[in-house]
Amino acid sequence: MYPEELLYTKSNIWVTMKNDHTATIGITDFAQQKLGKIIFVDFPDLDSEYDQFDPIIVIEAEESMKEVYAPLSGRIVRINEEIDDDPTIINHEPYEDGWILEMEISNENEMINLLDYEQYVKMMELEEFDE
Repeated sequence: MYPEELLYTKSNIWVTMKNDHTATIGITDFAQQKLGKIIFVDFPDLDSEYDQFDPIIVIEAEESMKEVYAPLSGRIVRINEEIDDDPTIINHEPYEDGWILEMEISNENEMINLLDYEQYVKMMELEEFDE
């Protein structure tokens, strides 16, 4: 249900780290299901910088919206332009083609604030997530 190799936040954001100190970021399957049909993603500007847990994205669905917070501090280096054209990709493939953006991470020590697979699954079972 949730990919084991990813890291997660309590607000249902997933993160995967690359060897070049960049992280790919998206929302979990649970988050996209709660939102419903996604109709728009308000992306941040390329090269903008954010601190961990700063709001960086707003995802709008037909009847709700979600503010996405930066899972780590860093600079936006790439956005998923396919989602700009068809945001429902997130509904169909939140972990593959539905990734949202990439950040160049400025402080990898902040990864201690993320959850591994087992911690995330336990959090979901106990319903201790942040909306």
